[in-house]
Amino acid sequence: MASIANDPGGLRRILFRDIDGKRKTIRLGKMGLDKAKEIKRHVEDLLLVRKHPSIELEKRTRIW
Repeated sequence: MASIANDPGGLRRILFRDIDGKRKTIRLGKMGLDKAKEIKRHVEDLLLVRKHPSIELEKRTRIW
């Protein structure tokens, strides 16, 4: 669903396709891979709920 891209200088971004099929980018800036993976999981949770409104949002994402 989403992927992490590494840019020069240690910058990271998340790439994904929204429910309308358009490719989107979230620029994260400089951060470690573990933190980027955590944000990616939240983005995937949000996309899933947006695509299937009957599914409840994960607690960790609601808190985030």
